[in-house]
Amino acid sequence: MIDAAPPLGAPHPSAARSRNDAIAKAIAIDPARRYGDVLEFAFEVENGANSVRPDMSNKRSLYERNPLLFWQAICALLALALALVLARRTI
Repeated sequence: MIDAAPPLGAPHPSAARSRNDAIAKAIAIDPARRYGDVLEFAFEVENGANSVRPDMSNKRSLYERNPLLFWQAICALLALALALVLARRTI
């Protein structure tokens, strides 16, 4: 079994080393060594490896952040759907 991805070769003069490192990480054979999200990859390609990476650990859903707002939005959508169904039915 292959332990590492093949080297990318000599870096292109216009490409920064951090971009080559980002690409190498993106195509790593071991899935655990790859980026967890495409946004992480895009951020590193655009800003380099030395930049502060976005914190992906605090990415929570609306239900986790504000359950009351979540259920209010669900109820509003259901009420709208019911109103549309009743409006079509009476016509």
